[in-house]
Amino acid sequence: MRRKVVERGVNVVLRYDELRRGLLRGLRNGNWRRLSEIERSLYIAALCYTRKKCIVRERLVEKLRSLLNRLLETPSLRIFKKGLAKLLDLLAAALPEWISHMKKWLKDPDYVFWLGKISDM
Repeated sequence: MRRKVVERGVNVVLRYDELRRGLLRGLRNGNWRRLSEIERSLYIAALCYTRKKCIVRERLVEKLRSLLNRLLETPSLRIFKKGLAKLLDLLAAALPEWISHMKKWLKDPDYVFWLGKISDM
């Protein structure tokens, strides 16, 4: 008889199908190579464990969720994150008054993407 897992919060339980989907997507898009050897080992161990039981330890779920997000991210998402970091740097620096038209650009997602694209160059 299977025990019912009571969820204490949002995203507290990790199941085999989620981890397997992340592994397959990460292998396809090449993000699996970006993980360190220790992170890969943890992910495979968690994958083997979840065949029998769900992972409910919050700290472990949190670490595996971050690995899962890294496996699922796309190149455009990475560029957008870099652009967002660059945008936050621009906002941290005090902008002069004569750059008021730039405030409109800062709200445009295409401009944020462009900032991330040129930060790679």
